[in-house]
Amino acid sequence: MRVRVRTRCFPKSPAACRKGTAGPMPRPCGLQESVRNNLIDDAKARLKKFDVGTRYSHLSPSKYSVLLPLLARGEKLYLLFTVRSDKRFFHINIPGSTSHSTLITESTWMAIGEGMDQEKCKLRRAPGEVCFPGGKRDPVDADDTATALREAQEEVGLHPHQVEVVSHLVPYFINNNDLVTPVVGFLDPDFQAQPNADEVKDVFLVPLDYFLCPQVYYQSHFTHSGYHFVLHCFEYTDPETGSKYLIKGMTSKLAVLAALIIFEKSPSFETEFDLHDLIPSCEKTFLHRCSSSKL
Repeated sequence: MRVRVRTRCFPKSPAACRKGTAGPMPRPCGLQESVRNNLIDDAKARLKKFDVGTRYSHLSPSKYSVLLPLLARGEKLYLLFTVRSDKRFFHINIPGSTSHSTLITESTWMAIGEGMDQEKCKLRRAPGEVCFPGGKRDPVDADDTATALREAQEEVGLHPHQVEVVSHLVPYFINNNDLVTPVVGFLDPDFQAQPNADEVKDVFLVPLDYFLCPQVYYQSHFTHSGYHFVLHCFEYTDPETGSKYLIKGMTSKLAVLAALIIFEKSPSFETEFDLHDLIPSCEKTFLHRCSSSKL
């Protein structure tokens, strides 16, 4: 195996991706609502064109789901992200049990893990990692949607009636055989996140178009077994709090894909996705089994 890595950085000023210097004129409330509704309807229609349903479910018995939560505010679309808790939790599946899988703390794992099968216990996610709500399929979950909604409710207090699921995108292989299905849904406009402190330490929004024209962006290229991959890393600063977030890995790829589908525009950076042939290019990128955590 030959590995080739190249890194590039594209810092941009806030004005770099817009024409002119004046902001948009304020709109009357009724007109603003109409524009927002049209924006949501157009986005839903485009997402439904790329809904793959259960087409790839047979590829692996080890299933995960993540929810890509879209929220319309004003005349813009946003993606909701979580920052994982600094506590280290392990996800345990008890052999022969049909009950809910269990999260245990690192100290508990150290006490009991020595006698447990390593394959049955997996670290849920890295502390401080930015990601979408999601996790492993439980026996109680009917399908990928049920997994994504259950995890979102556990992590940020999102109840199923507060989200409209629109589309299932091409799934993503991680750890060589774990199949992650991206479930895209629109949140109620008045949704207020209530993070579960055991799992999530922060929740924030990023404008969806940021993933086509970012202010600060880093890119690496990775070649594995003859396949070429682009690694995206976005640095986002919340304009209200000044907090900085790093969005990378699978999460960044899914955010780019959602933006490409909804806006139907090319990004300001190189990407592995073909805007005119998205599903086949997703299959080539996402469904290639690669044990490297860099993807």
